[in-house]
Amino acid sequence: ISGGVCYATVMAAPWEEHLFGAKLFGNSYIRWMKKKQVHVNLFTHNQWKAVFRTAGFRVDSMTSYLSPRAAAWLDVLHYISIPSLLSYAINGQWVWLPKITKWYPTAFFANLMDEPVIPDDAGALFFVLKK
Repeated sequence: ISGGVCYATVMAAPWEEHLFGAKLFGNSYIRWMKKKQVHVNLFTHNQWKAVFRTAGFRVDSMTSYLSPRAAAWLDVLHYISIPSLLSYAINGQWVWLPKITKWYPTAFFANLMDEPVIPDDAGALFFVLKK
């Protein structure tokens, strides 16, 4: 539709390089995570722009996010959340010990997600596209 707007969030090529497990276990971890996450395309920011242009969109804006440090922490948090998955399976509640949540470092993680990141290092990109 001419004049339409599309908002797109995509994972970017550096995502896998920044995973904490990749730093510990190398390519075997990356191959394992590829099977789990099923990211069909992990392009650079310029490749994503070309894909959208080829599809007939104009890139109105692009925001890079998920710094290398944030991506590594996100990977670690997959494993730290295992007790929550078990808690939900056992008693239907995501929070295993609700009284300890006041000690969660939520400000640390919120600030981590706000870290500025250049497009070449971003694990994810947000696009505003127009037709």
